[in-house]
Amino acid sequence: MKITKKQLYLSVFAIAIIVVSLTLTLVKALVPLKFWGTGALYESLFFVFCLALGFSIMCAFIAFDKKSPWYFFLSATLIGVSVAYAVSFYVAWWIGAIVVLCILAIVAIVSFISAGSHTESIALNNSKEYKNYEQRKVEKQEQEELEEQKELPKIKSFKD
Repeated sequence: MKITKKQLYLSVFAIAIIVVSLTLTLVKALVPLKFWGTGALYESLFFVFCLALGFSIMCAFIAFDKKSPWYFFLSATLIGVSVAYAVSFYVAWWIGAIVVLCILAIVAIVSFISAGSHTESIALNNSKEYKNYEQRKVEKQEQEELEEQKELPKIKSFKD
């Protein structure tokens, strides 16, 4: 299996997100700073907050690159989790829920705008990449014919 540069970059970015999240959580736990609550529950929630924020940014980049509604949804959900945690210490829970719903609505609109035409063209088979069964069958036959026409390499003997 061949790994592409994009997959390698995403893997390194994911590992970096995990390392930075763990580092920030340990710093928050060991250095006596009084922000966003203290205690074991808050430390684990802070770790989840950092992970959600990092992976939401990564999913947003993937969503814009692939124009995928699924990655937009995943990004919005992770941003909602991180915003809910960040806002929970300063305002009432229902204000935090309204903020999260607004973020989800904004991301849904952006998803429809950027990925809507792409999914519609796929559904209507208007995509440039779309090929029906006959076209794929002809291409496969042409590829097999080219492979058959290739000359086999001559085997050299060790005796010569």
